[in-house]
Amino acid sequence: LKFPKTDLNWYSLKNKLIAEINKKKINISKMELQIPFKLYLGSDKDIEDAIHLWELFKDRLNMELFNGFIKRLKVEEKTKLLEGKT
Repeated sequence: LKFPKTDLNWYSLKNKLIAEINKKKINISKMELQIPFKLYLGSDKDIEDAIHLWELFKDRLNMELFNGFIKRLKVEEKTKLLEGKT
């Protein structure tokens, strides 16, 4: 069990989504936060995950919210990786 420490942690908890996998429900954060946060973490695996999530959800994202998290986490430069531009 982890307790929220930052306002982003609180946001994630208050705005959680429920995903069902094999008839079990789990809480996840919105893609608008998950993708920028993966870019922020920055490992090769995190970047790979961010690109994959972007490809799956880019047409359904609230871009205003997404861009707000991009700016908040200061990962504007890394967004080039989402479209394969390095």
